[in-house]
Amino acid sequence: MDSKKISFSFGANWQELNKSITGKEIDKAAEDLGYWIGKENIEGKRVLDLGSGSGIHSLGLLKQGARELVSFDYDPSSVSATTDHWEKSGKPSNWKVLHGSVLDSQFISSLGQFDLVYSWGVLHHTGNMWQAINNALSMVKPGALFYLTIYKDDNYAHSIAVKEKYN
Repeated sequence: MDSKKISFSFGANWQELNKSITGKEIDKAAEDLGYWIGKENIEGKRVLDLGSGSGIHSLGLLKQGARELVSFDYDPSSVSATTDHWEKSGKPSNWKVLHGSVLDSQFISSLGQFDLVYSWGVLHHTGNMWQAINNALSMVKPGALFYLTIYKDDNYAHSIAVKEKYN
């Protein structure tokens, strides 16, 4: 299967976005995450940002008090975008930024389990959404939280064509 058909590189877009992000916007992202997920579900917890993209949500989770944060993405440019936030944050030792795929069962099992698995708008882009969801669920500790957003766009093919044209 041609990976270009099942995966789009958002990383260059995230890197460009990160150039214009302010501290105020990062603080707002952190505040929103605390509101949506509940600060009590982040603070002092082992947290995974699955498909970290720009890294803004990873940084927000860290600012909300994650005890340990693991961020990973399949797209090397997205990993770079997240790494930029890690570096600007002083390279915190409790935050790891990794390159990997949610569809790689060996990689997933190497990460262990988490108190919170967070994935915003990612798993439906993998080419095998149900396997991605099942792999993500395998990383959620019993009784812990899986915060997932997926979306459907009837104009998906058109949106991808526009993104490819302007990327």
